[in-house]
Amino acid sequence: MKATLHITSGDVAGDLLKKSGVPGEVFVWHDILYDGPRRPGWPDDAALEVRADFIEAETGGGLDRGAILRALKSQYEKLSGASRYDRLVLWFDAAENGCEKPLAIYTYAAAHDAPPQFWGDTTLWSKINRLSLRQPPRLRIEGPPRLLPQRQPGPDMNRFTIHRQD
Repeated sequence: MKATLHITSGDVAGDLLKKSGVPGEVFVWHDILYDGPRRPGWPDDAALEVRADFIEAETGGGLDRGAILRALKSQYEKLSGASRYDRLVLWFDAAENGCEKPLAIYTYAAAHDAPPQFWGDTTLWSKINRLSLRQPPRLRIEGPPRLLPQRQPGPDMNRFTIHRQD
């Protein structure tokens, strides 16, 4: 059995989760996605550099651009291995962050996730589908069908695009 990956924002929240004894690995997300420049195609290297510049400027140089850039890249490297986990559990305060941070994580992890292998699989893909069905929708899925497939064989996943709804 694979482990659970808990993703939260803030070192204090991460420390509390670790001390709580929840089973699995706790990973702290350090980017403030609800503020600053973002663009389609993120997180490519150019966009991460723009984010690092923004965060350094917003902290008045209190955070070093190089350290910020390394942290941002490290976060996405961690997410690229999300398929190694059975479950992703996101611990975010929606009142503070809106849905940008969890949605960015969902979108990135879905692009790097292995397809679900059986009906009833409650993986990340089904959570993304539910976000697109909410009223109002939190995201929009473009693809051959309206929702991401929940079993194989299915449509080519390269034909799907997930967009945040503003």
